[in-house]
Amino acid sequence: MADVLTNWVVALRPNLIGVATLRQSFGEPIEFRCGGRIFIFIVVEGRYEVKNDPTVTHLDTGEIYFVHWENGEEPPGPVATVLATTNTAVVICASFAGSPVFLKHLSAAPPVSKIARHDICNDTNFSAILELIGNAFRFENSGRDEISSHLFEALYVLIVRHCSVVSIDGRPLHTRRDDPYVNKAIVKMQQAPGHAWTVDQLASLAGLSRAAFSRRFKADTGDTPLRYLTRCRMHVAADMLRRAATVRTVAENVGYLSEFAFSRAFSSYHGVSPRDFKEQS
Repeated sequence: MADVLTNWVVALRPNLIGVATLRQSFGEPIEFRCGGRIFIFIVVEGRYEVKNDPTVTHLDTGEIYFVHWENGEEPPGPVATVLATTNTAVVICASFAGSPVFLKHLSAAPPVSKIARHDICNDTNFSAILELIGNAFRFENSGRDEISSHLFEALYVLIVRHCSVVSIDGRPLHTRRDDPYVNKAIVKMQQAPGHAWTVDQLASLAGLSRAAFSRRFKADTGDTPLRYLTRCRMHVAADMLRRAATVRTVAENVGYLSEFAFSRAFSSYHGVSPRDFKEQS
């Protein structure tokens, strides 16, 4: 069983339900059942692996994993399969109920997001909030529950802002599409732009034949599935470059096996090389 290092329920604010610090051994899953529909995991020590079929997300020390449900209902089981991949790993977990005011901008964020360490290090707001959260957990001072509630709500806002990447059609990249079948596939593409998606895989996720899926996708988005995937990758890549990620890191995160192949695709889409784009941003 995981050792619960700290655990308390915050009732002073309507949004934050609970927070806990958990320690796991290698291969041990996170067990955090506190209700709610929005969850934040902050890796304090070690590394974790998140299994979200068909993709696997790796989390290093200092990175954040964000999960939310759009249908307004609490999930029936564990929020995610999150396993420790080092001998010792520590994570801070937080869950939110989400009042209407709190949730009004949530549609701009994908259901599942990873905030990478380089993005956090290059954003002074992220760094400051995480330092304050760390201090709140290390020192049991008066008013810790109230302070923690405000800090996690501030962190939530930063995460949603970070995820609100605007697409070329003028809508947030993660806005729900009109066609629910198409939306299933698009959500998966946005969760894992680096995965080697095929039209057959996406059609299967949508529960449609390849031909029916392609027709409905074009009708809803005005594009083919693979061209839309390229658009998604190029906008994610541009956002990462603006946040000071290296070209190699960006290439790996958006599904390219080499910097050369990525640079060629990026230059074709944006009209400028990744390095020049990075310097101009």
